Amino acid sequence: MLRRVAACLVVLVAPSLAWAQTGPDRLLPAGTQIYFRWDGFGAHRPAFEKTAVGQMVKGETGKFLDALWDWINDAADLAGQADPQAPAMIKDALKIVSGIGQNGLAVSVDLKRVNPPAAQLTLVFPKAAGKDGVLLPFVRKLADLANAGVQETKVGKRTVQHINVQVVNLGWWEEGNDAVFVIGTEDPTAYAKMIDANETGLAQSALYKQVTACDTSGALDEDA
Repeated sequence: MLRRVAACLVVLVAPSLAWAQTGPDRLLPAGTQIYFRWDGFGAHRPAFEKTAVGQMVKGETGKFLDALWDWINDAADLAGQADPQAPAMIKDALKIVSGIGQNGLAVSVDLKRVNPPAAQLTLVFPKAAGKDGVLLPFVRKLADLANAGVQETKVGKRTVQHINVQVVNLGWWEEGNDAVFVIGTEDPTAYAKMIDANETGLAQSALYKQVTACDTSGALDEDA
């Protein structure tokens, strides 16, 4: 009973079928075992503004936070005296934080095998790519500063940038307006090919189908 009730409760937090098929979740592995999604403040702005905290942010608290943000940007300019690249890097980092706060992110963990290890962590940042996106260029700049030896591989219409460190692979690329990061034991380019072959997405997950097909009323009536 407990296991069935728990499975039914997951329906309350599981993504809708439409989101799983067309949203950022379509870029997550079908074998996902651990899943987290945050929609960002932008999707809930009207509701947030009606809360007590929302009212505070619209008042004096909001003015203070705006001033603090401006001060941090000014401090970034001062950092240029020590490192010419520092101001641009700090301001890009602030834009990235702001973008994630506005648009959210989706995270997946897919553990395929323990011994030998085979696992993948996938992160999708909605609306973080495109011509105005700073996240992917920022990561590339960090990798180049670290002399990480970034490789580029063309997969379909995208360019996958990837790094190999012993048994761990890190890859990132643009998927439309979304930024995708893959960290795991397998080749990131192989995963990009799976996206093109429509072999990814929570909508294809057996566990997801089981959860969304759960009939809560039937389960509760049966054990009542």
